[in-house]
Amino acid sequence: MEPISFFLDSFIQLAQRIINLEKTKREDKQQVFKEIIEPLFVQLQPVAENYLLMFRKARQSVINNPDSDLSKALDEIRESRDQMQLARSIVQKMATQISSRYRDKEINEFANNVLGFFDVSLDGQAGEGTISKQLERIVERVLTKRADRMDLHIFIFTSLEKMEEYWGGIGQSYADAKIYCLSAPQLLKKPR
Repeated sequence: MEPISFFLDSFIQLAQRIINLEKTKREDKQQVFKEIIEPLFVQLQPVAENYLLMFRKARQSVINNPDSDLSKALDEIRESRDQMQLARSIVQKMATQISSRYRDKEINEFANNVLGFFDVSLDGQAGEGTISKQLERIVERVLTKRADRMDLHIFIFTSLEKMEEYWGGIGQSYADAKIYCLSAPQLLKKPR
């Protein structure tokens, strides 16, 4: 009878190790959320608000007041970009690190959405710099008569629409990552 108790004890120990492993994985995900994802989202919020406000102000001064001084709008854009440079850089670098180091789909999706917010490409071409830099450039081109004012109008409206879309995606992927990292696996529904 002793061999049966040995196998039973071994089975119980193995089951306990599996339970402990799952608990450790869940705790690791919780730690990732609390120490990495949540702080990144908190740091991103004022940067995203700054971006959206910058474009809304540009729309107000350029589109609603056609006779407004574009030089003043350009100065405001530059000042706004300069004020958020450090915060924007930290957020981008953190999201890049998360994206390159973690293999979890939900965690990567959040990081990639954060990165996408800054690199919104309106014509499908990447590498044109952040969207705020693109705004600065197009205002400069309009001031030097190398672009039409209508191009600026279209750029601002399209950019705002895209950023708001990305911001919604960031919110959704943040919520997904939060649920994924903080919930017990047995409580989550399997994706269909």
